[in-house]
Amino acid sequence: MAIYIIGQNMEGYSGVFWEILDIKAGDAIMEGTLYLGEELKHLLKNLKNLTDKQKETLNGKIENAVKKHDFKEDQERYIALSKQEIYEALSHDQYYKNLYDEMKKITNVDVSLHPAVGKVETRWGFGPPPFTKKEIITMPNDKLTEFFATFKTKDFWRGPTVGGLADLIAEVVKENPEKFIEDLNPFKDTGFIYGYEILKGIKDAWNGKKFFDWTKLLQFIELYTDRKEFWEDKFIVERGEWLGGADHQWIAGIVAELIQDGARDDSWAFPEQHFEKAEKIIFLILDNLKIEEDKEITDYVTYTLNTSFGKALTALILLALRIARKKDIKDDIKWAPKYKEKYNEILSKQIIEGFTNLGRYMPNFYYLDKEWVKEKIKSLDNEKGSKYWEAFMDGYFSIGRVYEYLYYLMRPHYQYGIDYDFRGKRNNEHLIQHLSLAYLRGHEPIEKPESLFSQIINKFKYGHIKEIIGFFWMQRSYLRISLEENEKMRGKVIEFWRYLYEKYKGEEESILSREDKQILSAASKLAALLPQIDAEFYNWLMLSAPYVKEDYNSSFFIEYLYELKDKGDRSETSKYIGDIYLKMLEKITPDFDQKHIRSIVEFLYDTGTTDSASRICNIYGSRSYEFLRDIYEKHSDKTT
Repeated sequence: MAIYIIGQNMEGYSGVFWEILDIKAGDAIMEGTLYLGEELKHLLKNLKNLTDKQKETLNGKIENAVKKHDFKEDQERYIALSKQEIYEALSHDQYYKNLYDEMKKITNVDVSLHPAVGKVETRWGFGPPPFTKKEIITMPNDKLTEFFATFKTKDFWRGPTVGGLADLIAEVVKENPEKFIEDLNPFKDTGFIYGYEILKGIKDAWNGKKFFDWTKLLQFIELYTDRKEFWEDKFIVERGEWLGGADHQWIAGIVAELIQDGARDDSWAFPEQHFEKAEKIIFLILDNLKIEEDKEITDYVTYTLNTSFGKALTALILLALRIARKKDIKDDIKWAPKYKEKYNEILSKQIIEGFTNLGRYMPNFYYLDKEWVKEKIKSLDNEKGSKYWEAFMDGYFSIGRVYEYLYYLMRPHYQYGIDYDFRGKRNNEHLIQHLSLAYLRGHEPIEKPESLFSQIINKFKYGHIKEIIGFFWMQRSYLRISLEENEKMRGKVIEFWRYLYEKYKGEEESILSREDKQILSAASKLAALLPQIDAEFYNWLMLSAPYVKEDYNSSFFIEYLYELKDKGDRSETSKYIGDIYLKMLEKITPDFDQKHIRSIVEFLYDTGTTDSASRICNIYGSRSYEFLRDIYEKHSDKTT
């Protein structure tokens, strides 16, 4: 407020202003351009007839103010911008107008002091490019690279921008890859952001099933990357800007992705004659990339998928697999010694992406070299609990399948994982799912204390038990298929449910925790795998029935009662379902799915369980649900 008042009344307060500027408070005024820009602008514009001494004072305060700013990147440009904003407010004086013009030569933009909160502008995308798509297509590649070399963003908001041009280049390359691939030599010194977008466009073209000459592409990539200037980031376009600031890491990453996509699918892969060149490029990248500084990682797979080193390492693995398949190698060891040596080197240097991909591609490594995989799994016993072990397990769990030939090799790591608190909740879930599947397959019997599945359920952590139930329930569609193997697995699910019943039977509701009730509720969904309702299963369902409202499982419970009504002896089943349904109604009044509810009630009437059917109708009616009225009235003559 003081700055605003002084600025609006400079004739009366001129002396006060110069007095303030001479003391320490004057530094704060010039430093506050971000928050006091609008007020300071009016004040400085009203400074007239500046003497040489006043200019000297102003210049000293301006220099001190910009030194206080902590510019992480492109320091020279941002210092120039900060000065230029102040010089603009003083530009009515020719001396400061000249200084403003000097700063503009560095920044290439017009700026001024502005309010901390002002007009809000938004923009979608990277801004407009300087050319149209048609102009780029018709422009010779050497002329295009000449433009790349000198073009700078004119205005971030209104354009044209480097980002807009780079984005458009990717589109043109995707649609017309041959224009670029047939004449890539002019781009050998082009800026990183343009090189990145060209390679990205080529990658998109390849994935769009557009064929091109990989010989010329790989030759260009080697030419572009195999030199000191590349690795020293000499081709950054606009330092400090997100897109223009693309560096060698960007290029290394997109090159690795290109080779991945060229080697992944045998039906759409680059020919065998390119193996050597692709291999050379990947080794070049792995040998020169600096490993990122240690940081806190919670998702090792996502981290590895997104780092340039992780992408290059994945390309190495996919290339090794492609070579082994193409050459149809029958030996036990299907990858060249240099691949193995490189991976051993990466692990010995404790590069986190190496451990993640060791787990993530373990089945593939097993195909390439069984003994090497066995050795690595064993060696990781010494890393249990470390971030390298967790990265390895995160990668392994991301596979999405359990291979029996790997299960027993990994068993010591499963054992350790039971009591390990993984950073990612997903890994705890996957561990339980793997061991639950091992139980279903007969590898971890529930009755044996040394069984890993037995150890889990005996510890009885609520989250683990719910995960087991959820996993079994998710297998219902597959396990319902009539196969001998599925019959055995369904039997194991029922055996587990028997274990839960024995644990909870006879417990008073008052001593059950909310987690206990949630487990009993979840267990009710296992009714999807029951062959019928007999006396034993009746007791299990009666135990769960009051709690199916927990976690919103009542609709599933009703659906499975509906499906079970036609299995086994209908008369006996009818009595069981009547009791079970009434037990559920003691706690809740579910009304979904009404089709299933109506069918169950009709079934009860038709099979002679009239009393239970009528009681169910009356309970719904008394609770203001009318959808059973017509059934009740139709069978009213049967009601005693």
